[in-house]
Amino acid sequence: MSDTHSFARMLQESWSEITGWGLILSGLSLATWALGERGGRRLPRLGTPEDSGARMLPMRAIGSPRRLDRAEEWKVLMQIAERGFLCIEMLADMQDRAREEVEAADEVLSQLLAECASVLMPADATPAAEAQPAEPSAPMPTPASQPLAA
Repeated sequence: MSDTHSFARMLQESWSEITGWGLILSGLSLATWALGERGGRRLPRLGTPEDSGARMLPMRAIGSPRRLDRAEEWKVLMQIAERGFLCIEMLADMQDRAREEVEAADEVLSQLLAECASVLMPADATPAAEAQPAEPSAPMPTPASQPLAA
């Protein structure tokens, strides 16, 4: 067999496996490229000092967060507490409304079932099973136990 024939046969039989490996390799190469672009160590370029200063980008200064004084801290704390109390009140209102809606739905369902029962079974007609008294049925015969062979 020639190499092309065996390659074509391999593609026919396990194309999903080859595609999976291709995706894995492309993902690894993309990750390597992304890591190399962002955080890798860079070798300094040789050149004149004037050129290197022109190519440098300004660094963003990262300062420490501003410390709040006691009055501002208290104000922020009170705002958080007020929001919490409003949420509790809103939750209680939502629970009351949900309870009312469930009770209304239960009432409507009861009315619907009553209407369906009145349509399906008129009041003057009684079901045949209720009209006839239940007869006691004869007990089922139990199979006789056979002695075990020794």
